[in-house]
Amino acid sequence: MTSTPRHRAAAQDAILQPSAHPRRILVLAAVVVVLVTVVGFVLRGHPLDAGLSAWLNQAHVGLFGALGSAVYAAFSPIPAIIETTIIAALLWLCTRQLRIALAFGVTIAATWIPSGILKEIIDRPRPDPAILPHPFDPVQLDPSYPSGHTVYATALVVTLVLLAGRTRWRVPVVVGGTALILVVGVSLSIDAVHYPTDVVASIAWGLAVAPAARLLVVFLLAKLPPGRRVARSGPSSGREAAPSRDSKRG
Repeated sequence: MTSTPRHRAAAQDAILQPSAHPRRILVLAAVVVVLVTVVGFVLRGHPLDAGLSAWLNQAHVGLFGALGSAVYAAFSPIPAIIETTIIAALLWLCTRQLRIALAFGVTIAATWIPSGILKEIIDRPRPDPAILPHPFDPVQLDPSYPSGHTVYATALVVTLVLLAGRTRWRVPVVVGGTALILVVGVSLSIDAVHYPTDVVASIAWGLAVAPAARLLVVFLLAKLPPGRRVARSGPSSGREAAPSRDSKRG
């Protein structure tokens, strides 16, 4: 059974479709933001997982060490911005809809940037290199909680799932995205550039905030004037407009 043009259009712009439970999504996001913030302030003065971080860092050798360093570099801010821009540009090119590309890029940014602000507010120190078997080089001096790398990876995956909607791509995106988040989280924990609690809090932030950010982005995009549509020419386009009186006078 073939899909109708309407169904194909709905699948294509799934990221722009309204949610069935917007209030639930917004409330969940607000609750998670509050919890992540409170937990962050607690962990700042009580690094309960410092020992776990040092234990995981023992694996930062050989292949695991190289993989962890590569993941940290690949999801750093500048590469992440480039990656998001490229994907958004491809979406615009493939769908011919600027709104889809904007919804994708701005949803990720609206999830990621606030976590960076929260990181500066909480100001949790990074794991102490003095207690690590294989401290990361160079030493990271900015705050640790939450992990911007993990928030970005999670926001990217959630936004791709929202983009896939209920198409055949949803399951592969969910499976591959889940694997990506786990690889990023485990790699950063082995690098010991973040505590494991940084990673867990960041995943929670991305899972809850990205859908809420998408709602707000779609709401704002709906306020924009619609793009121009090119009228079709020929008999199927309907009756031609009657000439005006002024044109007759000429």
